[in-house]
Formats: sequence, C-alpha cells, structure tokens
Amino acid sequence: MDLAFDIGRSLVEYKIPTIIAILGGAFLVLSFLKLKMIDLADKKPLRYWGVTLLVLGVTLGILAPSSSEPSTQQPQLVVPIQFVTPIPPTPVSELEPTATQPEPTPTNTSEQVGTTESTLELETPEAIPTEAEIQPTPTNTPIFPTSTPPPPAPSPTPEPQKQVFTVPGYQDAGVKLPIPATGLYRITVEDGAYTPWPTDDHPDFRGWTTILPVYKNKEIVWGMTDHNLPGPIQADLNLGIGGYILDMNQAISTAKGASLNLQLEAGDYLVFVPYDEKGQYADNRGEMKLSVTFFPNP
Repeated sequence: MDLAFDIGRSLVEYKIPTIIAILGGAFLVLSFLKLKMIDLADKKPLRYWGVTLLVLGVTLGILAPSSSEPSTQQPQLVVPIQFVTPIPPTPVSELEPTATQPEPTPTNTSEQVGTTESTLELETPEAIPTEAEIQPTPTNTPIFPTSTPPPPAPSPTPEPQKQVFTVPGYQDAGVKLPIPATGLYRITVEDGAYTPWPTDDHPDFRGWTTILPVYKNKEIVWGMTDHNLPGPIQADLNLGIGGYILDMNQAISTAKGASLNLQLEAGDYLVFVPYDEKGQYADNRGEMKLSVTFFPNP
C-alpha cells in the first residue's frame, strides 16, 4: 500500500516524472495493440522503452526532494480579544430641568344691586402653592414652588472584563494573546490538563501536567531543556503547576485557580505553549482552558 501511495503521489505532484511515466505507459499500450500496421518485431523495442520510461518516471517521483512535503507543525493560534468598555451614564446634575411658568388668567365677577353695578377682578394662578410655601404677599402676586437640583452622581467604576480561551496540548506553535489596551491583566487557569503521551498504558507514561511556558513580546525559544531534550526554553513566565500527576482529575483540581497578574501596555502580546519535546507534539492529549481578565486603569 505504501508503494502504491508513493506512485500515486509522484504522478500527481511532480510534472516531469509524470510526463516520463505517461510516455512509458503509452509505449506499453502501443506494444500490446494488435494493429496490422505494427509488426511483431517492432513491438519489442516499444515494450522495452515503455517499461524503461515508466520505471524512470515513477522513480524520479518517489526520490523527489522531501522539502516539498508540507510541514507538520501546527500554525500559531491568535486569540481575538473582544473587550467592550462600558459607556458611563450621564449624571443627573447635567440634565437641565425646564420649568414652565403659567400666566395667571384674569376672571371677572359682577354683582348688580338695584341700579348700581360693581365689578371685582381676581387673578387666579394655575399653580396652587402648598401651605408651607404661603407667605404674606400682595394679593395680585402669584407664588411658584422652587426646585432644588439633586447632588451630582458619583462617576461609575469601570467593571473588569473577562474572556476565556484554550491552549491545546498538541499546539507546538503556541497560542498568541494580543493586548489591545493598557491596564492590569490577570491570566487564570480555569480548567484542563494535558499529557505528552498518546495513551495512559504507554510504557513511558508518567501522568498529566498543567505547566505552560509564557513568552512576553517574543516568539517561542527552542533549545536543550534540563532533560537533555529539545523543547521550549527561556520563557519569561510559567503558568500552572509543574510535574506530572497520574490522575487527570487530580491534576486539574491542583492547578485550577493558578494565575498571573501582569501590567501590560497596548500592543504587547503573550505566547502560551505546552511543554514537550520538539517535533513530538502531534500525539499529545488534553488542553488548558484559561481566562484573561482586564482591569482598566482608573
């Protein structure tokens, strides 16, 4: 099956070997055609060249440079932060109350006694004052209540904003967290654990871990670790708990709540990566679920 796969790949991915192989196949087909115009003695050279070209084309396709094969490294994940800054409400003191002062409406009251007519003119305001506001004033002067503006409301305190993201155990390229605004950021382990072994019954299985190297404003640095294996080194910070625990649930509960408090500037970024030997991440299991909480500067 592997040979058949290599032959198919060579016929699809490589142009020159494919052309040579097609020519060889054509010569073989012509050599087996029973045409009167082709003499039996002439078919042997066709078969010879057909087999030769077909073998040459397939061989060139299989022996093509390995650099054309796609890379097995996972692309780096970027966490889009979508924090929303709340808009403070307008203080009540800034709202200007509008008071409408109604004009008094004059009324005429007439009384007639015999042949003498007397007229009494009264001015009655539409707004009737309360008893506490009645002062000895002239009859023709209306009294209006006065309004006292309420005290200014205190400025609202910015609320912290939280977002959750995931770091898969197989993610050798890391997960990038861009920082959109200046302030205090708290990175917290919410859940999860990972293991660099494909199964629990692997002969070298040692358990689950939650340690994550963290790089600030730089990409992952690869080199020889303390275990004499190539892996991530020179991390600026570490999040989680180091070492291995056989039980996955115990590893999760041990690291849950571990956090880092960082004062970061707009434009900074962090890169989180699991810990394993370089080139051996593909069979890792598990993931780390983290949260980032943003506390705006007052």
